[in-house]
Amino acid sequence: MTLYALEPDADPERPSSIRPFEQGGSYLADAVALWRLVDDRRADALREFVDRAEEADPDGHPHWSSAGVQELVDLLSGLEERLADAGVLDASWMTPIEAVPELARRVPGMDARPERTELELQQALAEVVFRVQDLRAFLDRVLASGWDLELS
Repeated sequence: MTLYALEPDADPERPSSIRPFEQGGSYLADAVALWRLVDDRRADALREFVDRAEEADPDGHPHWSSAGVQELVDLLSGLEERLADAGVLDASWMTPIEAVPELARRVPGMDARPERTELELQQALAEVVFRVQDLRAFLDRVLASGWDLELS
């Protein structure tokens, strides 16, 4: 699902100056899975935040005002530090090779295909973290613009 920045009261036919974030829905799911590694309450709060918005929209397209975007940014913030503090990522953002199978089971967005090299496997969790960072950067742009956000 794609995240769209929506300028309030703008002509819906006019293209947005903030490009849509095409993998927004899957990156949110990645964030939930990553938080689940270190903080179940934060993962649950993020999942509940998205679920509440989906339930509130009759079309199933969550929509958030700038206050909701701020809440989403807050829920995503601090993830990298918590993963490092828990030893899931080391100082170089690598994971121990022996931890990769379990992490791949718990983080579905992690690319742990057998044809990947050992180094690529050790970096696979960091790739997921980078996606969540990209999501947060998109949300920061939306927040700075004062626009709304929609997932569809």
